[in-house]
Amino acid sequence: MIRKLLYKNDELPFQFIKGMQVGLVASVVDMALLFYLTKNLHCYYMVSATISFLVGLTVNYLFSVLWIFEKSAYSRKWLEFGLFLVIGLTGLLLNDLVIWGLTQYAHMFYLTSKLVSIVVIYSWNFTLRKKLLFS
Repeated sequence: MIRKLLYKNDELPFQFIKGMQVGLVASVVDMALLFYLTKNLHCYYMVSATISFLVGLTVNYLFSVLWIFEKSAYSRKWLEFGLFLVIGLTGLLLNDLVIWGLTQYAHMFYLTSKLVSIVVIYSWNFTLRKKLLFS
């Protein structure tokens, strides 16, 4: 069982568990960068949210390819990354809408809005990536 968690395999439960771990790492990178850009560099929180999401998306892709999914549905990595990016950009749109709506209209702190966004988007992204990109 430990071997299945440490190395790539095609069993969905282990992929899902590793996907949650990768999602956690990518989310920490995303949140930390969001906070840093907004607090230290004084970027508007929506600009920071977009930049940090894209960096987290890249971290997620790299770990997904290197650690989670054994087989790709595509032999061309540029095509695989392109589809990963399209799925991610859909997630970015949802991310920005959730953060903006909760921060502007529910008057939540932007980092709290980000946490809600992570919960909303994780299952969406994992399911689409699994079905469209990795067999």
